[in-house]
Amino acid sequence: MELDSGGQMSDKSRACLMGMAEGSSKATLASCFASWRGTTEEGKVQQDLRDKYEALVSTSGEPKRKSKSRKVNQSTNF
Repeated sequence: MELDSGGQMSDKSRACLMGMAEGSSKATLASCFASWRGTTEEGKVQQDLRDKYEALVSTSGEPKRKSKSRKVNQSTNF
């Protein structure tokens, strides 16, 4: 097996794996569940990060808005 380019080898590997998976319904089912599990876990991690970020923004965002409005009021009252 000679490597012409990385993409070509990746395509060959993918084709080989798909051929093995097609031969066995158990392998196909296991592959689907593994993919689903990985996607679900990634989604949970992303949701946790989003929740933490939103909590951080909501708690730290209010004082900044108040200070900006104070600066605007101070600059107009000179």
